[in-house]
Amino acid sequence: MRVNTGNRSFMEGDPPNSTENYTINDVMKKLFAIEGRFQKMDRQKYNDQLFVNNKLTKEINQIKCKLENEINKNAQSLLSKNIILKGITKENTEDLKKIVSTLADKLDVPLDGASIVSCYRLGKANAGQKTPIKVVLNKEEIKTKLIKSQKNKKA
Repeated sequence: MRVNTGNRSFMEGDPPNSTENYTINDVMKKLFAIEGRFQKMDRQKYNDQLFVNNKLTKEINQIKCKLENEINKNAQSLLSKNIILKGITKENTEDLKKIVSTLADKLDVPLDGASIVSCYRLGKANAGQKTPIKVVLNKEEIKTKLIKSQKNKKA
């Protein structure tokens, strides 16, 4: 069986020839060649997309690591300003900021009102019990001074 192309080219790139005839085998060869080109283009697109995906995954992982490091640094920074006081008996009416300020004065580390960000008892505390007090300071240096002064007073 022959296919007459008439006045049109059988395939793009083929020269127009009104007398040219193709066999089924010729058509099948052209069809397989086209299919091969499409498969090659698909593989190339897949490989290109895979490369881009891998590159983006690497970038995302790097950003994730940087963010985790920043979060850890911030958490450490916040924790470095905390101090836990133990052995102070709870009273019915107590002003924890005043207790902390008095303790700091006894250690020769004066605190102003802004130095203490917050302070509260940890856990449930009833009057007469010695539950720990968590103190959050605004500067790590104040915590360091309190600890050094406390150690010097013991010695």
